[in-house]
Amino acid sequence: MYPSAVGHKFMIQYAVSGTGGFDGTEYGRARRTVDPGLGPNAIVYFASKLYGTASNGLTIEYVDAGAGVVVSATTVTQVGAAIRVLLRRSAIAVLATALEVAAAVNAFTAYSSPAFAIAARANGTGLSVVSAIGPLAFTGGADPVREGSQYLWTVPTNGNAGFVQLENPFPMWILGFSARFNVLLPGPFTVTVQRVRLEADLTPVLGEAVGIFVFSGLTPSAVDIAYTDVKQLVHPGQGLLITTSAPLTGFFNIDVMRAAEFPYA
Repeated sequence: MYPSAVGHKFMIQYAVSGTGGFDGTEYGRARRTVDPGLGPNAIVYFASKLYGTASNGLTIEYVDAGAGVVVSATTVTQVGAAIRVLLRRSAIAVLATALEVAAAVNAFTAYSSPAFAIAARANGTGLSVVSAIGPLAFTGGADPVREGSQYLWTVPTNGNAGFVQLENPFPMWILGFSARFNVLLPGPFTVTVQRVRLEADLTPVLGEAVGIFVFSGLTPSAVDIAYTDVKQLVHPGQGLLITTSAPLTGFFNIDVMRAAEFPYA
């Protein structure tokens, strides 16, 4: 969705209302959790690599070839928006673990459309054997309003936001950050912007979030902030967390540009 050509600049904005706030919640990505009911280490989390409603058409299915059939490796195929995981098995039983399923999905590249590309992460150790299941649909994908180089996300009333992932295969510069909040109580309240490493399924590793900057002076008479010439790199496999010290509605936006490298590509 987001452009990543050298020199192209764009803005991402998220707005929340009602009882919502900025707590680092993700909005706009289609996801699916697959739990075969065989314990926590058999659960796999799947996520669309791109934001958007198109990914809500995805389905994921685990297929068991059946008794007497030997499948030497867990493999992935896709037809349209239907993703099938053929489970490794002996002639007697399924042998594929959640970790194998996630690895097979993450190694698969022959997606029929960028909107149908997914990532996966096994829960816990991932060493429990899984079983046939599905097909199960992805949910949660949403689209921003695009106005030229602006991508404007409006979270449903009372919903939360604050996690930003740039879908970037290249390092990107954060050039600026600005926000305006509806501050009704005396405060002061704080807004924090952090860079964070991502898990394989594009969820933030909260224990590795590092502050880029903190502003602690939000009051009813000081409701907006702006930082220009930030020049913070966000690498592939990283994202941003924007949080406030109390639930505040309003909006924030960030200005983004791909980091140029030599030789240029």
